[in-house]
Amino acid sequence: MVGSITKTFVTAAVLDLAEDGVLSIDDPLADWLPDYPRAGQMTLRHLLSHTSGIFNYFEHPAYNKLVFGTNDARSWAPQEILDNFVSAPYFEPGAGYHYSNTNFVLLGMVIEQQTGQPLGALLRQRFFTPLGLFSTYFQGDGPPPSTSAHGYLYRSGAFRQISDATDYRPTASAAAVAWAAGSIVASSSDIARWADALYGGNLLEPESLAQMIDYTYYPKANDTYGLGTRTRVYLGERMFGHTGSLRGYVASMWYYPEADLTVVVLLNRGRIDSNPVADALAALALPASRGAVAD
Repeated sequence: MVGSITKTFVTAAVLDLAEDGVLSIDDPLADWLPDYPRAGQMTLRHLLSHTSGIFNYFEHPAYNKLVFGTNDARSWAPQEILDNFVSAPYFEPGAGYHYSNTNFVLLGMVIEQQTGQPLGALLRQRFFTPLGLFSTYFQGDGPPPSTSAHGYLYRSGAFRQISDATDYRPTASAAAVAWAAGSIVASSSDIARWADALYGGNLLEPESLAQMIDYTYYPKANDTYGLGTRTRVYLGERMFGHTGSLRGYVASMWYYPEADLTVVVLLNRGRIDSNPVADALAALALPASRGAVAD
């Protein structure tokens, strides 16, 4: 389970469609969802950069009760997510930054309306199959293999498995409600291949990739973001990628362009910061990678 690393796939899909000429990231959301509040005032770029002001549905006070405490097997359609969990906006589009998973639910809906394809089918057609990501699954299509790792949380003095006896991870309800914001399950090697193709310049046109990694620091949120992409600096090296978490799982995916190095960490224990593990691995690999690039 890679959680919000899913957002990099959705962002790439939007940019790929822009390259096809069927949309622009500066198009208003109203072109596809005219009835959504303020849809004429916000663009796809606002959604991709978390500057739309839209309420983050993971922060709704009823989220945990409805997703994890009522019916683990519930299937959430995208419109049901919007109807049940989205409260008043934080600010007007473009007036600030607030990380919001709702942005990517809306982007998934845009992709489906524009292409006439289910989101999972489009991701598989455009990315999973061409890149050989055969251990990558979008849970909107159905559950991953039963052998996929279960997630664990520390409760009452022990790590306890998060499961509803289905093959969805962590539960059918949680997988469905994450949808375009975070429902992909994948192996670490597949995610490393994905990061290398995406940020290494082998997937999108240079102009599209440049927009994706054109990051802004938002001091009030103490966060730095591009389009569906985070960035950090470690040992003097700029990296691009994303982190992810869903109950019982955490993930980090980082690409160092100067060293042409990808580091991926997937953990099936929740509430752990995976970045220190990724940084420790990078500290070991960066010297060798620098030497390889120099040679």
